[in-house]
Order: sequence, then C-alpha cells, then structure tokens
Amino acid sequence: MPRLSWLALLGFAATLVLLSAGLAPTLESRRLQTACARQARDIIYRLLQEPAQTEWLDETLTQIAPACAEVTASQALLSNVYFQAGNQAWQAQQWAAAAAAYRTSIARDPGQAMPRRRLAEILLYRDQQPAAALAQLQQAQVLAPHESYTYMVMAHAYAALNDPEHGLQAAEQALAVAKTPYGYMVQGQMLAALARWPEAIASLRASLALDDQAAVTYLLLGNALQANGETDAAREAWAEAQRRDPSIQDAGVHSPP
Repeated sequence: MPRLSWLALLGFAATLVLLSAGLAPTLESRRLQTACARQARDIIYRLLQEPAQTEWLDETLTQIAPACAEVTASQALLSNVYFQAGNQAWQAQQWAAAAAAYRTSIARDPGQAMPRRRLAEILLYRDQQPAAALAQLQQAQVLAPHESYTYMVMAHAYAALNDPEHGLQAAEQALAVAKTPYGYMVQGQMLAALARWPEAIASLRASLALDDQAAVTYLLLGNALQANGETDAAREAWAEAQRRDPSIQDAGVHSPP
C-alpha cells in the first residue's frame, strides 16, 4: 500500500518553515514552535510507516495540541497534517478516509481552500452529492479566487444539478483565470449540455489546439459534431479518440455508428 512520499515530507517540512517564519521572534515563541514542529515531525514519520488510515491521528494529535496551544499558526499546522493524511488516503483510493481527513483539516483551519476542493471532488465524483460539493467549492472559490481548477469542478457540480447555464458561467470564469485545455473542454461540455453545438465544437477544438493528445476531448468533439449533423467529421473525431485510447469504445463510453 502506498506510503507518503519523501517529496510530500519535504513539502510539509517547508510548510513548517513558513509557519515558523510568521511567529514573533521571541525565545518563548521559538521554544513553542520547536516543540510543535518536533511533534509534527513525529506524526509525519508515522504517516510514512503506517497504511493510509486516519483513525490513529486523533490520538496522536492530542499530544501535539498542548505544545502548540499558544502558537499562532498551530491550527494551520494541524490542518496541514490532516490534509497530508487525506492526500495519502486519496493516493490509496480510500475515499472515506480521505474525506474524513479533509473535513478535519477544514475544521482545524477553515481558511484553507485546497482541503475544500479535494473534499468537493470526492463528494461530486465518488459520493454523487453535487449540492454538498458545490457548497465546498463556493467557499474554496472565495478563499482562492484565482484557482481555475475550482471553477472547472464547480461547472461539473452545476451540470450534475441540471444547471448547465451556471456551469457555463463557471467554465468561463476558469478560462478568465487561465486558458487551459481542460478549461476549454469543460466549456465545451457545458455548451453541449445546452445544445449549443457550434459553440461547443469551437470550444472543444480550442482545447485540442492546446493539447491534441486528450482522447476524451476527441470523443466529446465527435459527439458534438454528430449532434450538429456533421457525421463524417464526427467519425474522424471518434477515430482519433480511439487511436489515442482504444479502451474508449471497449468501455462503452461511445460506439460510433
């Protein structure tokens, strides 16, 4: 079973450095920060050695909380510990454990956007709870308004709620932040859901202009072209999709006529 990588460990260590930089440079604050960092390190070591489970974290973190109680950044540090545990569970595809860790991360520090977005992805794509996912995404968007991927997931949440109009607005907000292949693809999906076929085709082609290796985008383009009455072009797009990913037809995602 996967372990937390040394890269993730180094990333957490860097977070500790940043947190400590925000403390007042007093002897007492340095002492408290050192104790807090030491116990956080012990938790990370345990994460490296244990399977991706979160049950033991509550017991372990009760030991770190007193040492960090007077440190301004303590809740942010503890939030990051849970966030790292959630990522570990995510990598192991243990979705319930990941969701629990992200929820605790949010409770420790509600001002962090990333745990909310990760939790929203689980709620949307795994638990089929688009309304709950959208609530988390809206808060994440307020906290990190320049994160384009949040808007893309938000578009899918709106679509799952049968609201492609707002989904299209979210996709356009994503593209306003950064013009990415995935952003154009999501925009194309929303336009297709609104049966605005020529515009959907244009968006999907814009996506492929930036990344012509995305099989699913060719698949979506073929579907849009077919709906727009362009059968020959649709067949070409489907052929490109299957050339890049032969499992597309085998998986029954779409079988060209």
